[in-house]
Amino acid sequence: RIAATDRPLTLPGATGPVTIHPGDWLQGDVDGVVVLPCAFLLQLVEDAEAVGRIERRMRTRILAGEDRQAVYEESPRFAGIRPARPS
Repeated sequence: RIAATDRPLTLPGATGPVTIHPGDWLQGDVDGVVVLPCAFLLQLVEDAEAVGRIERRMRTRILAGEDRQAVYEESPRFAGIRPARPS
């Protein structure tokens, strides 16, 4: 039964209660669920796209025969990820 809509919802989490606000996104898989706050979505998408571009370049280099360990050590895979700030 639906009790309310467009209101924050607090649920128990593995490390404490988690509040989900209207507009937040939920992403989950077999390992768990993460709440992506609406205020951070633009930055999260931009950072994820940057990591995706870096990983594609890494994959291309490895498939071209470069040493996997060297590629990983030389690639700033997570260097561009910024602390989350509300937009």
